[in-house]
Amino acid sequence: MTGTVSGLIPGVNIIEVSPSKRSERVFARLTVSTAIFPGLGCAGLTSLTIPPELLPEPTDVVQITSATLAAETSTLPEHCIVQGKINPA
Repeated sequence: MTGTVSGLIPGVNIIEVSPSKRSERVFARLTVSTAIFPGLGCAGLTSLTIPPELLPEPTDVVQITSATLAAETSTLPEHCIVQGKINPA
């Protein structure tokens, strides 16, 4: 699944994925925060540690496995495409 989320506010934003608009069941939850290191390039993201207070559970583990620079388009500024794992086995 891919998509673009608009309307994010400064600070912490929580994005939830549900099976339908009216469903109270949440399949996935993503917390997006303001930049921790404002000048950090894509290559530096793979060594980034996510602070436990930004995760749903303090024992959760997030691994960023790759971050690739994507050029500016007519709808998006230059950005990183990030892939990773949550609680990898």
